[in-house]
Amino acid sequence: LEDGAKRLQKRFRELLGQQPVPARLHFATAWQTLDAGGLDALDLWLAGHPDARLVVVDTFKRVRPKELKGASFYAQDYDSLAPLADLAKRYSVCIVVVHHTRKGEAEDPLDLISGTTGLTAAGDGAIVLKRTRGEADATLAIIHRNAEDAELAVKWDSLTAGWVLVGEAEAYRRSEERNAILRALHDASDPPTPKELAE
Repeated sequence: LEDGAKRLQKRFRELLGQQPVPARLHFATAWQTLDAGGLDALDLWLAGHPDARLVVVDTFKRVRPKELKGASFYAQDYDSLAPLADLAKRYSVCIVVVHHTRKGEAEDPLDLISGTTGLTAAGDGAIVLKRTRGEADATLAIIHRNAEDAELAVKWDSLTAGWVLVGEAEAYRRSEERNAILRALHDASDPPTPKELAE
């Protein structure tokens, strides 16, 4: 919902080349907020497309209901997302809601999601992409009610214009550290001291 038709067309060309856009792929570049007919419109669309299995809302801010005066931030966050979770259950469809993260660090990936924990409480799970600006590598934290948490390493592939899974994040980080040590040993004219190697 943040892109126009022209940018989507360019993106399809990057991803598909000369192949046609899949017939079952539907997209919209504008949608009403959930409280102003958007939820009803999505309900109607899902009823008319019983084969649908995935709905992506990009980004949540574009369809988020207006804030209610006097309600707590937690309640507003929860109540703004809960109707989509209910719709997903009713139609047995996955609804992925793209939402921004906040700046800064956090031990718990869920704390990186902009807003209160009401957002994560309303959904069944969260996937948090954490990347340093300008870096091609990132981590993908996956938290779900009905599955074990996971943290994966991903790398941006400019050829496919998408993220590629490179393995478990911890193992990947360890490999990067080992590679850095090997490079430092290789590049040193004299053997480095343990302190120099650690730095």
